[in-house]
Amino acid sequence: MQKAAITKAVVRASLAMAAEDARTLLGYTTASVCLEHSLQDNPVDVSITSTDPISTQVKNSSACKEIISEFKSYVKGKKLSARTTSGSTALNSSHDLTLAFNKVSYVASGTKNSKGVWTLKIKFKDTYDFDCDKWTNVKGFRAATINGLNSYGKYAQSIGAVVPYKIQIEVRTTFSE
Repeated sequence: MQKAAITKAVVRASLAMAAEDARTLLGYTTASVCLEHSLQDNPVDVSITSTDPISTQVKNSSACKEIISEFKSYVKGKKLSARTTSGSTALNSSHDLTLAFNKVSYVASGTKNSKGVWTLKIKFKDTYDFDCDKWTNVKGFRAATINGLNSYGKYAQSIGAVVPYKIQIEVRTTFSE
């Protein structure tokens, strides 16, 4: 039991250093925050509001822009005052987003006011964990690097050094028809 606790502590310490290096050397602030939060026994679920810098990063991703574009295209010229759609996507337009979230589900809900202005709210949901299925083909990473990250992440999660938690990210935008 004591050996397991020491091993878990050492793995957490190594991952905390990796998170700090990713933040300071590579600029991966979101991935670092997410990893650091998972390095505790009972991490609380995280809800990121639309005013948070992480929300802005997600809003500027190609996947989110595509969701917004598809929503706009669908409602354009139709006599709608509200619409909700859902699906899943990959937040992989940057290494930071790929490491933090990658595959997420979303619900996009919009309402139109009397002046024709739409308010669109998108809620992205993910479970932060080392899901090796997500790590098969990440742009810019060599296969050996991906395999190493997968193996270490899977091991860290199996001994409780990395503990999964749920994340919800809210993005808001407005547009006129």
